[in-house]
Amino acid sequence: MSGDVNVAVGDFTVLDERGQVAPGSDVWIYARGLADDIATELTPELAAIERQGYTVVVWGPDRVGDLSGVSSEERARRMEARAHAIDADVVLSGVLDATTGEAVLSTEFFVPEVQLPGAGELAGLHTLDRIAKAGGELGVDRRARGELRGELLRRVRGLAEFILGVALYKFYSISEAYEHFRVAESALGELGDRKVLYLFLGNALGKLAGSRRDRRQALERARSYYERARRLDARDGDPYALYGRAYLGLAEIAFQRSSGGCQRGRAHREGLEESARLYRQASQDPRRVGGANLGTKVAFGLGRTASRAWSACRPSTATCSTRSSSCSGSCPQWISMS
Repeated sequence: MSGDVNVAVGDFTVLDERGQVAPGSDVWIYARGLADDIATELTPELAAIERQGYTVVVWGPDRVGDLSGVSSEERARRMEARAHAIDADVVLSGVLDATTGEAVLSTEFFVPEVQLPGAGELAGLHTLDRIAKAGGELGVDRRARGELRGELLRRVRGLAEFILGVALYKFYSISEAYEHFRVAESALGELGDRKVLYLFLGNALGKLAGSRRDRRQALERARSYYERARRLDARDGDPYALYGRAYLGLAEIAFQRSSGGCQRGRAHREGLEESARLYRQASQDPRRVGGANLGTKVAFGLGRTASRAWSACRPSTATCSTRSSSCSGSCPQWISMS
């Protein structure tokens, strides 16, 4: 793929009544049509960014091929391999499970770490949305098929804006990315599951906060986005680990609010302790994150937090102010002195 923004839409995984991949069935043919529809509808929506000087390439399932897998780990491996093989920024696919009394369509996307410089914890596999339609056999019920397709296509504009925001990370165009995320939030309205969108909104705004006049307010908004992602994730029990990613974002925001920049005596002890606690919480997520460098970012964050606390609070003639929690003297107990 040779565009500035490269989006690949692969075949959906279709599960049979045994929970196994069912290629070639009537439902699989229907799912192939859904993937084709997404690629077709996304193309003009994504092309809007060409007015800003970017080129866009979209491949459909006929060129991207089979990305199916029973487990999320298997699908993540296939999507990652395909992304590297064709140089895709974002790979879209999903799972259609019609084995129970309702049809559940889960849309997924994969972003290689190389496409997210400075935000590797957001790389890997994500679930974008789950659309459920009760009743109706998708193999024979045209009404059920039409309803599911309609629900999916209603989300295309918001999906396109979100993809553009993600793709702009590789150009370090975080301000533009943030605006696309905001448009996506508005376009989706009450539609769909916005956990992943909130995660990226928090990340982008957190990165931008340092250069904004309203730094404190921007950091608070970024924190609220991460908190919304964390709460929705905890409510839904999503098998894809936003949990750790959201806590990592909250830890970063706590660090930015408490580090005091590079000025000695300006670090806030309680805030740095909270940042360290949140980093440790992020590391406790038992779920696989499919390509994200979560462990590396956690280790880096803990080291940076401890280093900042040590440099700002190393023993001197001054001591910590109990009124402001501002540190310029004694070190918090959680910092190793060795």
